[in-house]
Amino acid sequence: MLQAFSILKSSVTSHRRSTESYVFYLHYRVTFLLLMFACLLISSRQFVGDKIKCLSGHHGDISVGLLDAYCWAASTYSVSSAYLKEAGIEVPHPGVGGSESSTEYTFRNYYQYIHIVLFFQALFFYLPHLIWKSTDNIYTNTLYSSIQACKEENNKPDKIKEPSFEIAASFIEERWGTHLFYGLQYIFCELLSIANLIVQSLLLNIFFNGEFLGLGYFYISHYNADRLKDPIRLFPLVTNCYFKKFGASGFVDTVDALCVLPVNALNVKIYLFMWAWFAFLFGLSICNLIHFSLAWFVPKYRVLPLKLKSIFFKKRMDQDSYIRVLTLGDFGDWFVLSCVKNNMDPLDFSRLTESIHYKLSNLGNETKEP
Repeated sequence: MLQAFSILKSSVTSHRRSTESYVFYLHYRVTFLLLMFACLLISSRQFVGDKIKCLSGHHGDISVGLLDAYCWAASTYSVSSAYLKEAGIEVPHPGVGGSESSTEYTFRNYYQYIHIVLFFQALFFYLPHLIWKSTDNIYTNTLYSSIQACKEENNKPDKIKEPSFEIAASFIEERWGTHLFYGLQYIFCELLSIANLIVQSLLLNIFFNGEFLGLGYFYISHYNADRLKDPIRLFPLVTNCYFKKFGASGFVDTVDALCVLPVNALNVKIYLFMWAWFAFLFGLSICNLIHFSLAWFVPKYRVLPLKLKSIFFKKRMDQDSYIRVLTLGDFGDWFVLSCVKNNMDPLDFSRLTESIHYKLSNLGNETKEP
């Protein structure tokens, strides 16, 4: 079974040019890997063992394998009033018991679908990245090819002049002011990842009968020292199961079985972690969205990340001209420079921005001439 986890190795070790924010990376790469890992873990008998084991008083009449298969495929149930009684004294286990009121019975059969749900969750978290990648490759392949060509030219042994990035600077300068749609496409993918996170949380809440959104709060509020005062009812470890068969008299006989669900010991940990991770990811996503909103509406804000980066430059541009490089463009131009910055050596990026500023300044002077 350990070989199954090797399929995730390529996703962990794969490398591509960084044109996404770290928050976007957490959505499509880290969350995707976590969900796929959980899916494989739940599907593995090596780590979970038998997902259900049932016991009834009719040992000779019912096959154990038949009872296990039926209760897993049909459903198990818990009694809400049994959670209010003391386990081991009034009831054998929390939620296990009987009641004359049918409204107290809660039937659950979603355990058999959890690995499927986790798999599709992972796919939908990866979807925004696929959309962005299809758009990103069209532009960045050409841009980074020009940058690589400049690096190869600068690394030639017979190179005497100072390293230059004229080709890449010309590529960006020729398209200066036309990158807005490119930047908007990325913002759309960021918004899509946030929407996916929200929709998945709501769908999980529906899937778990309205208990997912409050799962973490319930755990924290009921946690007392070494154990839970009240067990998490969403994933009970011990439940009941009804099995109907014909008895010796020819009438239908109802067998009440006691079932243990070892898989729920893992499910509860997975979804508690998922609840906390989703909350953390949502908070970061909102902060990231505010960052891009400020970059859109406040042009001076766009300079701050590049200013922080520029303190590491061995040779820096004049601050005023450095600011003018960005103020001459729009949000899309800022976004392209930010992507280039994340994939270049600081000194090389300084030379590139110097070339861009020089070309834009010359272009501005030419347009002013009569």
